[in-house]
Amino acid sequence: MKTDGLRISLLLEFYGNMLTGRQKEITSYYYNDDLSLSEISELTGITRQGARECIKKAENTLEELEKNLCMYENYISLSAKLTRLRREISSLAEKYGVPPDNEKLVGINTIIESILQ
Repeated sequence: MKTDGLRISLLLEFYGNMLTGRQKEITSYYYNDDLSLSEISELTGITRQGARECIKKAENTLEELEKNLCMYENYISLSAKLTRLRREISSLAEKYGVPPDNEKLVGINTIIESILQ
């Protein structure tokens, strides 16, 4: 179930508030805290099967939201473009002898980093 854990974790960031509180909590335990179904069962007082079903339902909801809203897809695309932009700026700065600690260069990199977060 955890094969695409990073994706589900990011989908939780984008759409977690669209889940029930219980779904969000249990899915977060599983993907963000890396707890096993047994550990979640002990922590929440539900069965392993109940935890698994809750996670599956949350995954389906998250995937459906992503299918319709594409926030994850857009985030990945934007991240790739900003990373390429940062590389190009660094390459140009190096080509024209701009030191890495140049105030404007540092400012641009700070802006790019803030967008990526």
